[in-house]
Amino acid sequence: MPAMRTLLLAATAALTLLVAPTLASADRLDLQPLGQVATGGAEIAAYHPASERAFVTDAGANALHIVDLSDPSAPALIRTVDLSPYGAGPNSVAVSPLFGGLVAVAVEAEPKTDPGSVVLFNRDGEQRGKVVRAGALPDMLTFSPDGRTLLVANEGEPNDLYTVDPEGSVTVIEFRRGLGNPRVRSAGFAGVPLVGPVRLFGFNAPTPAQDLEPEYLTTNGRTAWVTLQENNAVAVLDVDDARFEVVRGLGFKDHGAPGNGLDTSDRDNRASAAATCPGSTRVPTDVNQLCDRITPWPGVRGMYQPDAIASFRSGGETLLVTANEGDARSYPQSDLPGGPDEGDVFTDEARVGDLTGLGYTFGAPLAGNTGSAALGRLNVARPATIPGGPASGELTQVHSFGARSMSVWSAGGTLVADTGDELERLVFRGNGSWFPGDRATFNTTNDPAEATQLDNRSDNKGPEPEAVAVGRVHGTSYAFLGAERQGGIFAYDLSDPQRPAFSGYANTRPADLGPEGIAFVHRRDSPNGQPLLLVANELTGTLRVLGVSPVR
Repeated sequence: MPAMRTLLLAATAALTLLVAPTLASADRLDLQPLGQVATGGAEIAAYHPASERAFVTDAGANALHIVDLSDPSAPALIRTVDLSPYGAGPNSVAVSPLFGGLVAVAVEAEPKTDPGSVVLFNRDGEQRGKVVRAGALPDMLTFSPDGRTLLVANEGEPNDLYTVDPEGSVTVIEFRRGLGNPRVRSAGFAGVPLVGPVRLFGFNAPTPAQDLEPEYLTTNGRTAWVTLQENNAVAVLDVDDARFEVVRGLGFKDHGAPGNGLDTSDRDNRASAAATCPGSTRVPTDVNQLCDRITPWPGVRGMYQPDAIASFRSGGETLLVTANEGDARSYPQSDLPGGPDEGDVFTDEARVGDLTGLGYTFGAPLAGNTGSAALGRLNVARPATIPGGPASGELTQVHSFGARSMSVWSAGGTLVADTGDELERLVFRGNGSWFPGDRATFNTTNDPAEATQLDNRSDNKGPEPEAVAVGRVHGTSYAFLGAERQGGIFAYDLSDPQRPAFSGYANTRPADLGPEGIAFVHRRDSPNGQPLLLVANELTGTLRVLGVSPVR
């Protein structure tokens, strides 16, 4: 989904930080906060090495912020560029080192169902070339590795009343003939083969081309892989031909399998709950006494539904990394804390406990597990929106939003590895050695008004991994995963893609809330010679700089 349009200001408080201590090991990473700048709004960040500047989108102010990063410990706002002449607000920014530094910004139209724009700037925020027309709701853009081709994922969301539903697409913009004469082509989904269980479930049965909504993409220059979050699928794009080859459904994660568990309820763990923990006579009274309910739940399947996607090379092959956030469609787009409202035009979401009111009953293994402390409050997809799902009758499976994990995939769409329930386990329990956990943030929200309510996101996507970036640190590829709700950046060693190894963690909440985008800066491009992470935090409107160092 595009970035929120409402800026929430967080109260200033002490920094919560958990990083790997210094041990005699080379496979850990220290993620050290170096500096922070408040821009007023921050969602996606990109970096230009030659000028040592970061470019940060601010949808709430309809602006692009330019930040001086020459001293990573003291980033400073240089200039804010007004984007209102170009549209209703920016959703993404990317930088090419060519043409003296080319900054591309994706700007949606008003209304968002009209074609959006790509605006080009130099590193000083001055417009270059002409404004390029994109598809409806350009949500993310990125340059090819050579910097000469720009790919734009146009989400094509419907309007709030679901009366207009534009087609999703990818715009391919080539600058081989210079900025003044770009070659612009559009890749749509009409006639593209669908392989596997692709979710097509929009209101009034739109065409697949309307239902498929590009969210994020990554490219090696020849091929691009595009996440279709609500559809639980990834599309493969031939960049040279500007043509989609296939849309592949990602299937479902078995949360009943060992190592794939999850905490399903916001009513079973909180310190305020006047109840004993399962198998115990103890009533939880503080953070350290929260009930541990991260457990396999037979009958629960997770839709991967990735938001961000990144790619890297290993063993001569391109592999993909996804942040499996999950997302529902609810129109009008509004908060539905108690499940679907009667006035909603369309929603694919319901709590397990509410499914009986929609004509469903429960068979084994769900039967007997639908109370509020078990599965009853878990938000799941309405069964009819799952490929082959029933409109009524007995259910033996439910499908939750997101997989609460990071996955590694082959370029052909085969699941190589998944972190299972490790994100929740690490935060709640630690790893038994150098990482003690971060239980005070376990499955909490990023809303400052509710940020102290422990466990209040367990019923709805848990840690909510949204952002991911891949970079090499001293010759080793790492994935850096951002958890949108509870905060925190998880580092994973990708040396063995079949077994991603947890390698580091930092959480800078409450100073930074809502990590929306991560940019990796290689040490050869870094102002201080150290690999950096630039984390754009949406709710606090802050850009956080983290230094990345191996722990030896």
